[in-house]
Amino acid sequence: MNNCVFARSRNAHRLYVWQNGVFLFWMDAKKRWARSDLVQHLYDEAYCKDPDVTPEEWFVDSSDFTILDEYEVPADALAALQEVTLCKNVPTADVAATTATPAAGAKAATSTTPAAVKSCPKAPTSPAGTSAAMSSLSDAETSCSAPAFDYSGLDEQTVNDLHLAERECAAGRRLAEAGLHRMADGVAIAHETLVPNWDNSKHGNRGEDAFRRWCESIGVSKSAAYRLLQVTALFDNSSPEQQKILDSLSPSLLYAAAKPTAPADLVQGVKDGDITTHKQYQKLLKENQLLRADRVNAINAARQAESERDAALADVNGLHAANKKLRSECTEAEKQLDGARQVAEAARLRADKWQKEVEAAKAQPVAAVVDEDEIDRRARQLAADMTAPLQEELDALKAHSATVPDTETDARNAYDSLLLIGRSMKNAWASVKPQLAKLPENTRAGAIDMLNKTLTEIQTEAMKCL
Repeated sequence: MNNCVFARSRNAHRLYVWQNGVFLFWMDAKKRWARSDLVQHLYDEAYCKDPDVTPEEWFVDSSDFTILDEYEVPADALAALQEVTLCKNVPTADVAATTATPAAGAKAATSTTPAAVKSCPKAPTSPAGTSAAMSSLSDAETSCSAPAFDYSGLDEQTVNDLHLAERECAAGRRLAEAGLHRMADGVAIAHETLVPNWDNSKHGNRGEDAFRRWCESIGVSKSAAYRLLQVTALFDNSSPEQQKILDSLSPSLLYAAAKPTAPADLVQGVKDGDITTHKQYQKLLKENQLLRADRVNAINAARQAESERDAALADVNGLHAANKKLRSECTEAEKQLDGARQVAEAARLRADKWQKEVEAAKAQPVAAVVDEDEIDRRARQLAADMTAPLQEELDALKAHSATVPDTETDARNAYDSLLLIGRSMKNAWASVKPQLAKLPENTRAGAIDMLNKTLTEIQTEAMKCL
């Protein structure tokens, strides 16, 4: 039946169905369906936590329910559900109401008396199982309204392949739970046959559309078909020994292990036979999710610790750089301080020397103040007095030479003049030398330097005459 998900409670073994947005339960004693407010409330709570969860997925994930296929539902329940669907009249009741007030339930059942649907051909049943996937198959059952598949335009081989797929699906339904693998193979044959035979370049994915229409024609919903393809992939990716193990498992466990999001370690556990029930799988899945969450939290904590460590290292590196700079500045300051100390030491030594000189000067008797210009004037005067007679004689010779030019006489006179000057200079030095000893030490060097300059000038002029 369209838009139906059948399930059975594992504790009370009560039959439930979700149809057209309403949860119903089967009152077997009264042979009628009633609205289940309790299950609706439980689903609403799950929906608040995960808005994406569907009733089918909620039944699958819940440990309190087992998914059923339509062929596992009693015929009278199916007939009564068809009546409810046609009449759009669903009485409200629940488990508590059915056990506490049977009279009220019987009264309400008058509007939903069971009726056999004789006008409809018997629909093909969905694949067997008590799992999540079986809800999808029952969800797509179309016992009265499924349109026939249009085989026109397909070649003979394609039609034969599709009929083979139909037979496989029918055989899988007849085998109940053991036929899930066979029905999945039939759906896979149809998918491989239809999808490659359509040109999808101009009009969208027409091959997939054709496959879905074919699935609807045999009473398999779109979601159920693709889950069956996942089951086929699970078998294809298993060894022959593993396939034997998978064939013995319930459809609910197969569908859970075939999901693309199923953890690889749990899938391997299913293939190896370590996980044999859907309840065990769900328990391990929750533990796996907790472990993944813990691992993610640990990874995030480790990354946070690494980030904090990197920040701390950056701070330490900055401190090292600042410390290195301070050390460099300190070394430079120490060098400058050493230079200042050397300058200060030199200044101290000079000050000590000056202090000693001052103390020595203070210890000596006060000498008369000597005027260097005066000494120079007196020396020149003394030299002039000593050379005055010679100068007069020389002047006389020059005057005589001017009146009587005589070359030989001039040379003799010049030579005599030089000898005279030499003797005068020696005489002048002999008279000046004792005076130098009388001069103070700080002025004696200046007087000697003045005499040396005078001698140097005389020597320079003499050299020019050579």
